[in-house]
Amino acid sequence: MVKIGNCSIIRFGSTWGTTGQDLSIYEKTNMHENITYAAIKRSIIKPIRQMASLSWSIQHSREYTLCWWDSGGHVVYQDNQNPVFIRKCSKKIPLKCLEQAEEVASTALFLGSDASTFITSATIMVEGAGLVFKR
Repeated sequence: MVKIGNCSIIRFGSTWGTTGQDLSIYEKTNMHENITYAAIKRSIIKPIRQMASLSWSIQHSREYTLCWWDSGGHVVYQDNQNPVFIRKCSKKIPLKCLEQAEEVASTALFLGSDASTFITSATIMVEGAGLVFKR
């Protein structure tokens, strides 16, 4: 491992890496679940505590995984996304809207700043309580 020192390492996960995909949001769309995507995202999230332990002891860096409700991810940015999919995702989230890119980015900025120096080995969810009330 390369010695970096006093930095934040932020991995990008997904809510689908913490839970199974909700198949109902794909009904009446041209989209379908993607088990490979969920497995890859899970493999990013799961080893965070071990990686954080290694990173801190070797290079004094903090490790995080940042996850969000992928409905607002790179596929969406609502101009080209299926409106049925957007509506179904929004209904699943208690806030009744999708996350905005700025909300995810500001969380990443916080994790990369000195304000987060006592937080490490954490998976941070930016998902509007969508997993709390998952139906």
